[in-house]
Amino acid sequence: MDDTEDNTALEENEILRRTNRLYLTVILRYRDHIEKSEALYMPDLPRLIEPDNPSVAALAAGISSSFNGYDYNRDFIAAADKAFKYIKSNIHAISVPVQFWQKPNETLENRAGDVFDMSVLLCSVLIKLNCPGSRVVLAINDEKHVAVTADFDSKIIAYSFEKEKGGSIEFSNIRQVKYWLHAESDAQTYAFNNINCMSL
Repeated sequence: MDDTEDNTALEENEILRRTNRLYLTVILRYRDHIEKSEALYMPDLPRLIEPDNPSVAALAAGISSSFNGYDYNRDFIAAADKAFKYIKSNIHAISVPVQFWQKPNETLENRAGDVFDMSVLLCSVLIKLNCPGSRVVLAINDEKHVAVTADFDSKIIAYSFEKEKGGSIEFSNIRQVKYWLHAESDAQTYAFNNINCMSL
């Protein structure tokens, strides 16, 4: 690269930085309005899980086609691990300073989202991979913690995009998942998928 190209790249980066700063100012100014219009109550959470969304279906199809005749009983754990790794590698984990919900296709299109958005996407993909017992588990106390669980072969496989948990782990019951999520007895804990939302 010559000096002209270097200067052009620096100017473009500066313009992008300023544009982002302007967007942040607008977001913060209208934060209350955005959060009010984005408000979801626990019974509304199942609408976020969209296994039949074309983008989700395409991702699930791509994962299942990597197996020689995808068989749920034989291949689900490996497929779920692939889905988790795909999302972790291709979706930039970012939090915005406003409560905002993304649908799974928006997370895929934006290639960015917070751990909740990534969990909603993973749950949608796992359901499309024939695991209707997949759920997003949300624990709320002083902080929010989120994971995705999949009921498989009398076990609960849990996935978390939170840095301190990272990856998957196997449990025998939901109480263990709650403990793993740091959901102390005073935490409100919910599990939801595209069918229902329940308090744990």
